[in-house]
Amino acid sequence: MSNCNNKIKYRNFIEANKKKNEMLRRQVFSTLVSYWCDKHNCVHLGHTNMSKRKVLERERNQLGEDNRFDFLND
Repeated sequence: MSNCNNKIKYRNFIEANKKKNEMLRRQVFSTLVSYWCDKHNCVHLGHTNMSKRKVLERERNQLGEDNRFDFLND
């Protein structure tokens, strides 16, 4: 995660995840995550070094059982 001084400060994970999920609906295959910041005592959104498999797994979970990305999993 990069320097968080200029990132939006969310009060809790519910608030941050609401925004994160809104952004993920518009951007497929994203590594965006919410994380707690001890420095600012808040939650930030940022990108992480998530594996391709983990990104695909998250997409599949959000789309449900019948999705168009199953072929990418191998």
